[in-house]
Amino acid sequence: MFRTTSYLARRCRSPLKSATDAVTVPRVLDDPLDAGRPRDGLALGLRAVLIWTVLGLPAIGVSYLVWDVTGGYWLGYLAGSAMPVAVTLWLAPRVSYRRRDALIAVIAWPYMAGVIASRMALLPYRDWAPRTDEVRRSRWHHNPRYAGYWWISQNPSPWPPKK
Repeated sequence: MFRTTSYLARRCRSPLKSATDAVTVPRVLDDPLDAGRPRDGLALGLRAVLIWTVLGLPAIGVSYLVWDVTGGYWLGYLAGSAMPVAVTLWLAPRVSYRRRDALIAVIAWPYMAGVIASRMALLPYRDWAPRTDEVRRSRWHHNPRYAGYWWISQNPSPWPPKK
């Protein structure tokens, strides 16, 4: 489960000559944040806009189509919110929302689609608070570069013990 890797050996281009040259840090093997650095700025924003566009534009199109055919604005709005609600049911647990939060998407789907898109753009990095049922599987990153980020491990923590 743990392997000991020298922090400086990972950061330097050349390997260290001996194990005593650097402090060894235990590292969890299922840490997804070792693959790279978090997206920030323009890359994060463009990715979130792309996700929202894929989710939102078809819903807007369906909404206007039903509104034109039936003449009912609210019927068009409800028909247009069907796809975002279905996608919210599928994506909500991946970004620390409950499935029942899809009911909010019926009323305010552009907002929920924006929140889910911005959180999906940041994955596998997470900078929001974990839900109570995610706490036992959440792991804070040990590297100071990623301060404030955490991820969901496949294995629940043995600590704190269940009550």
